[in-house]
Amino acid sequence: MKVDKVTDHIVTWLKDYATKAGVKGYVVGVSGGIDSAVTSTYVP
Repeated sequence: MKVDKVTDHIVTWLKDYATKAGVKGYVVGVSGGIDSAVTSTYVP
């Protein structure tokens, strides 16, 4: 399924970016809208 491939790509990119930047995580502002709901599913 294409959704799984895109999701894996995004998650891998975020992990690689954090590793290269030397940070342990991200700060994500959440407003309660659909974009926040989608973003929060990618963040453990």
